[in-house]
Amino acid sequence: MKLRYAVVYEAGTRNLSAYAPDLPGCVATGGSLDKIRQNMREAMTLHLDLIREHGEPLPQPMTSVGEAIEDYRRCHEESDEQPENSILESSAIAEFIEVDTSPGALARDFGHISGDVRRIA
Repeated sequence: MKLRYAVVYEAGTRNLSAYAPDLPGCVATGGSLDKIRQNMREAMTLHLDLIREHGEPLPQPMTSVGEAIEDYRRCHEESDEQPENSILESSAIAEFIEVDTSPGALARDFGHISGDVRRIA
């Protein structure tokens, strides 16, 4: 099964950071939009895989792209200054990222990272 989660990309002077409002604690960074999209998709897949591994239900996408940007703006109203030489034209953008939530998706889609993942017990 595939789920689409809203993701917010924030501009920095040297890179971008991303988070998914419906997946607390799931974040990524990258030097370009292409790289951060790849990093965020990997982070989301791993995050959901770990949730499933712990026997918890997967969080359902609830936040729209518009709601994600509004929440971002509300949280940054007082300090929403655009960094110089920003990668983005605005301080933040949002889009949906679709991730495969089926068992084995991490190994199938991101085999290059699944072998290196170490679980802390």
